[in-house]
Amino acid sequence: MERQVVETMKLAYPIKEGERVVEFLEFVRPKVKHLQGIDLSKLSDTNNILKLTQALTSVDVKALKEMDLKDLKNLATVIQGFLEDSPELQENGMS
Repeated sequence: MERQVVETMKLAYPIKEGERVVEFLEFVRPKVKHLQGIDLSKLSDTNNILKLTQALTSVDVKALKEMDLKDLKNLATVIQGFLEDSPELQENGMS
C-alpha cells in the first residue's frame, strides 16, 4: 500500500540518511500504531519527538539526530499540530 502523505516539511538544512539526502520530511496521518511506545506526556523530550517522527516519516532516528535546531523547532510545531488536530487525544488528556 502506498503511503498517504498528509504534510510535508522542508528542512532548512538537509540531512543524510545513508547515501540519500533528505530535504523534506513527508508525514503520514498519525494512527494509534505510530504512538505505541511514545510517552505523549513527555513530547518536550527530543527522543520522543524523534521516535514519533521516525514512525510518521520512515526516516531513521540516527539521521534525524543530525537535524539542525531550526528544523527541530519546526518539527516540534508540526508534531504538536497533529496532536492538536486529534480530538480523541485531547479528550483523553494526551495533548
